[in-house]
Amino acid sequence: MEDLAALVRDPLGFVDTHFNTHVSEGGDPTAFQVEETISQLVEQLEIPSLNHVRRDMLLPNSLVRFRCMVQDTFNPEFYLDTFVTSETEAPRFGRYRDSIPVEEGEQIIQEHPTNTFQGRHPLYCVPIPGESAWVHDTHAATAAAPPLVVDELDTTDAASVRKRGMGDLDEEDDEDDQADMAQAPSAKGEISVESAQSASSSKKHMAQAQSSEAPLLTFDLNLPIPVDSDAPNAALHVPAVVKMYSEDHGLKIHDAIEVIGVYTIDGNPAMPSNDPFNVQRAPQSMVPHIHCLTFRVLNTTNPLINNPFSETDATEFSSVATEIRPQLLATLSQLVYGDELAAEYLLLHLLSLSERKGYQLLGNLPLNLSNFRSADDVSALCGCISDLVAKSHVMQLGIDTLNTARLMPKKDYDHDRLLAGQLQLAKGTNLILDETTLNEGKLIDTGVKNMQALQQLISEQKIDFNFEPSPPISFSNQIPVLILSEGTSLFQTRIKLKLAPTAEVGVPDLSADTLNSFRAYIESARHMPYTITEDVQSAVAADFIAWRQADPSVNEDVLHLRLDLAKMHALSHGQTQLTADSWKAACALEEARAARA
Repeated sequence: MEDLAALVRDPLGFVDTHFNTHVSEGGDPTAFQVEETISQLVEQLEIPSLNHVRRDMLLPNSLVRFRCMVQDTFNPEFYLDTFVTSETEAPRFGRYRDSIPVEEGEQIIQEHPTNTFQGRHPLYCVPIPGESAWVHDTHAATAAAPPLVVDELDTTDAASVRKRGMGDLDEEDDEDDQADMAQAPSAKGEISVESAQSASSSKKHMAQAQSSEAPLLTFDLNLPIPVDSDAPNAALHVPAVVKMYSEDHGLKIHDAIEVIGVYTIDGNPAMPSNDPFNVQRAPQSMVPHIHCLTFRVLNTTNPLINNPFSETDATEFSSVATEIRPQLLATLSQLVYGDELAAEYLLLHLLSLSERKGYQLLGNLPLNLSNFRSADDVSALCGCISDLVAKSHVMQLGIDTLNTARLMPKKDYDHDRLLAGQLQLAKGTNLILDETTLNEGKLIDTGVKNMQALQQLISEQKIDFNFEPSPPISFSNQIPVLILSEGTSLFQTRIKLKLAPTAEVGVPDLSADTLNSFRAYIESARHMPYTITEDVQSAVAADFIAWRQADPSVNEDVLHLRLDLAKMHALSHGQTQLTADSWKAACALEEARAARA
């Protein structure tokens, strides 16, 4: 029976024990694997999360969980996976650590046949950009407390820690740290002697790391969406370098993942950038390392639905969709001045997620709603969308913002890193462009390029990465874009709709249960299977031919837009096949929109 608490507190000890057992039983040291064993135990473990526990409350070399997005990839590192020292000829294990675990006076026996070098792939990972507050709070409600340590301080020291807050911290920090500890999660909702000891130990390690680093440059956290230091949970927006040991992990920039691994904050002095393999990195006191033991790709970051989405989930969604849809539609209508046509388009937009089939982009439904009357009305809509979806980002398009913001990621060759851009968002993030804040002024070169970048994302669902002086490289993404404006938008979009107010904007007062049903409904629709039967295909083709005969200007773009709208209309009703009714409804929507224009 595994000691699960010990595994969380000391995963390297767990790994070394299994390695030694493997070797003692005659196993090949170079063939040792432990990831599958740990993966099978993950569901039984209470693993603290870097997203919800302050770093000074985490024990170095303990097991942590991290929900994040891949922002950058670094050059591979080579490390000593197995080795033998002068003290013993028994093989030792060097994986999942930043430095080789040898005692003072020990020496590695060079060219020993047991010594093996392996490669690992470091990824720069950031907390998921634009994650909604309700998603963070939902995860926080079930987040595990940090592991408890009882053997570092005697009871006198522990009492001192309880009284002073953080043992050996400077006096001017005592009051702040006592408050921080009071807010940190613990098993019973209160600070214990053991958790105070854990905090003290971690503080010491972080202080040692900081004192040993003396960075030569000033580093930032390189977050795609900068976080105000005064914002709630700002201290929890911590990136990490995640070190992958699997050669076929398959992770790409913009992937959302959940990593479980060994958390390290060892001293790591910043090094001058002499060559691509010896570049200056942010110190671990700012950006900790996580040595990945197991991970999973997050096809959804919504905690209210399963990941991955199953056939059973699809069946359950279909059974409740017809009940939830009119309620959500009525809520959205209140936010667009009672305009039912606009509410319908907004609903289909929120459910949409583009996909590529070969070179064809399908399901991309960028929407421009115009004729907003006030900033408060725009704010009400943006706030409601943030409460409904798992990830969103509002970008206010003032001239100053366009001229100064870095929207496209840019390669920093001096330090071999990718400087984050605000358009580096995880799949499925709802991007809202607020043109009502646009003021008079002149766009400089940066502003023009930012406008072009936004247009490319809207039309092609691609983002250019700036590798000047080399040509940019385009990366595909899946970002639904909503544009809110007073008049005609500056951007070309597939769907433009001028609001026709019949009432004032109302801010819905929704219960927690209703909100959660809306949140699960929106996310579930994005993951539903979908097909078109041959009968409906024939009807669609016949309609298209009739349109072309009546008006030769009707082209394939018109057909594809109506097909995309019909798909979302069918899914919004819980249907996994396009029906004649949904096809007719999509055509009716477009006819109503054309009549309004």
